[in-house]
Amino acid sequence: MIAADAARFVLDGDRIAAGIVLAAIVAVVAWRLQMLSMTGAVAAWATGAVTAVAGWAWCVVLLTFFCSSAALSRWRRQLKARRTANVVTKMGARDAWQVAANGGVFVAMLALNLAWPRPAWGIAALGAMAAATADTWATEIGTALGRDPWSLRTRQRVVAGTSGAITTMGTAGFFVGAAVTTLAGVWTGLDRMALVAAAIGGVCGAFVDTLLGATIQERRWCTTCQLLTEQATHACGTSTTVRDGWPGMTNDLVNLACTASGALAAVVVWRWFS
Repeated sequence: MIAADAARFVLDGDRIAAGIVLAAIVAVVAWRLQMLSMTGAVAAWATGAVTAVAGWAWCVVLLTFFCSSAALSRWRRQLKARRTANVVTKMGARDAWQVAANGGVFVAMLALNLAWPRPAWGIAALGAMAAATADTWATEIGTALGRDPWSLRTRQRVVAGTSGAITTMGTAGFFVGAAVTTLAGVWTGLDRMALVAAAIGGVCGAFVDTLLGATIQERRWCTTCQLLTEQATHACGTSTTVRDGWPGMTNDLVNLACTASGALAAVVVWRWFS
């Protein structure tokens, strides 16, 4: 028994070390490819390191989100950049705040599961990542393929990239992105009901993101271009002022609320139907 426990400890240590090294390699490659900024690469490595401690199955979930999101962000990149240049505040390499907004809740749930193992923590983690994937896929697909989106707030067509606006193709991305992440979670040991709950949580989190983007996310005004934007300094060089929403409620905070909502919704659905 003692020998078996010792062997298991060594194997676990090797797995964790390998996972941490793999996370570092992925972060460096993403930085060199300009997918992540330097701070974003450090945050991504920390996220991957904690995930590696949780197990290879969770690494598959994280890599599914990262690789699919990176691929979609590079797909029709120039077209999306042109369509959103006057609106989106952060384009190109993702920084630490963006990494934390998308992966922070996921990592926190995994850490809690390591400290106090409970099925709910794993379901919450998968729901959070499903929400991050759903939101990212909706944005990338909707911007690349959809028409100008329809604002939930004004019920009118708005410029592509406007938070709180939807397209048919983007909405389809909600469901497909959540489903793909949930399928990647099959190896985590969660049962079928838990996986379904995580998928539902992911879709709910993405819709919460859209709703908050339409209502309380700050919207800024460029006096020179007479346009609403998320940029503190507009593309034209003019400093903007808050026109609507809650000052300081940035897209990163809305994304954090998205993943937290996905985690919570997944657990609520699981408990309701279990």
